[in-house]
Amino acid sequence: MIRILHTADLHLDKELLSEDPAFSQLRQKEQRALFANIMMYTRDQKVDVLIFAGDLLDRALPTEETQRLLLREFENTPETEIFLVPGKNDCYRRGCFYDVAEFSPNVHVFKSEQITSFEVDQFNVTVYGYAFCHRKLYRNPFAVMPPMKKERCNLLCGYGSLEGEEGCCPVTAEEIAHSGVDYLALGHEHRPSELLKAGDTFYAVSGSPEGLDYGESGHRGARILALDKQNGELLLQSKTVRFSRRRFERVSLSAEGLGDCFPLFEQLSGRIRELGADADTFLEVEITGQVLPSFRLKREVFAKLSERLGRLTFRDHTLMVCEPSGDGKDFRSVFVNTVARSTPDRELRSKILKCGFEALERSEKPEKGDRTSG
Repeated sequence: MIRILHTADLHLDKELLSEDPAFSQLRQKEQRALFANIMMYTRDQKVDVLIFAGDLLDRALPTEETQRLLLREFENTPETEIFLVPGKNDCYRRGCFYDVAEFSPNVHVFKSEQITSFEVDQFNVTVYGYAFCHRKLYRNPFAVMPPMKKERCNLLCGYGSLEGEEGCCPVTAEEIAHSGVDYLALGHEHRPSELLKAGDTFYAVSGSPEGLDYGESGHRGARILALDKQNGELLLQSKTVRFSRRRFERVSLSAEGLGDCFPLFEQLSGRIRELGADADTFLEVEITGQVLPSFRLKREVFAKLSERLGRLTFRDHTLMVCEPSGDGKDFRSVFVNTVARSTPDRELRSKILKCGFEALERSEKPEKGDRTSG
């Protein structure tokens, strides 16, 4: 029985948040640690075949640090046959990492948009696959498969879309069933699938081993399989193994009718408890609803909650509402009335008010080092 680990879409060296370079660098470092953990698991569990089904990298040429890590970890895992599928982000082309790197003998890279194969005789396995050689691949290379030996375990690894995404190797269940392989390891879609079957072929999307942004919630992992073939009969066991340390989560809170943000504290505290969010959780909070001109989303109000999390960010989607009023001679009242009378579009009016209040309150803060009189 051979042991197979199927993963994909690590996107090493991905710039996650361009507006926060420090956080992006932290996540790049953590993604490299995630890859190292996968390789450690591979060695500890004596995995025979390791498949990276596309977008192991987020670019054609990774950083030197990532290159050294990949080559070192692959070389330190000589008992495992490793298969690399270039995907959309790390497609195979002249001068790319997959082209110029000096891999150890146990590493096999698919380099063509046509189906090619590697024979792994010590495990009685044939591994088929293909590569993205451009950012787009409009046809499915395994729609027609070469003849294969049925007495061997036949694996197919590729990068493609079960959702029919144009230009991303759209894959149909009918094509999977007609492939004739025992197991198809797919990458590209970041959300993992269950173990599925079309005809006599088992298949799965591994998903990312850890979420990459706030749209990819929850803990993630990879799929490990045990395969054996006796007299043409396939025996297969499969399970998912968690690899993620971090998890991204997103919640939405309503600030409807509020004049300040203090009532949101209890709402958010309750949602954090429901999620079981902790110091390894990155939480994004969307604030919605129509609010009064006095409403301000003050980050310091949520400081205690932020201390319990790995990261707490806010997206303010509130609509600041106001109507013209004859009362009030202070600057803020005059500003609100002027905007209300001159801007009929409510969304534009809200943006102007928020920007105006932010600029005004920033100018009113004492400069660093200044002292206010007591």
